[in-house]
Amino acid sequence: MKSILILTLLLSCFNGIYSNLTLDELMDLMKAFRQQCETKSNVDEELVDGINLGKFPKDPALMCYTHCILESLNMIRKGKLKADLAIKNVNTFLPANMREQWVRGITACKEIGDEITEPCERTFAKVECFYSNNDHFLFP
Repeated sequence: MKSILILTLLLSCFNGIYSNLTLDELMDLMKAFRQQCETKSNVDEELVDGINLGKFPKDPALMCYTHCILESLNMIRKGKLKADLAIKNVNTFLPANMREQWVRGITACKEIGDEITEPCERTFAKVECFYSNNDHFLFP
């Protein structure tokens, strides 16, 4: 957990350095988040890999994995998407060719699932919506 906080702090403080990350560099940085959240949610790795292929089975562990990732990135608080921060992070950290689609997806999905009371399910609904609204979808 300490290393995740340090990584987040470094990314926030030195966003000029990280603003031109390649896709591979970004995914390398996200490995720590993935490992932490896989362990915390006890999710099957195959289910996690399926997210980037558009596979969204209603598995409680997978739902909580998505929640853990977005919460670790400080994009979700109490199950609510912080859309402004998410858009800022997209514009700071994602490669330029992915930004427009991600901003469009966040904007389209920011209120999706808000009526769902369970935080993991609510976040999962948003992630599934992001996938549907983004040709450059990528999830750790």
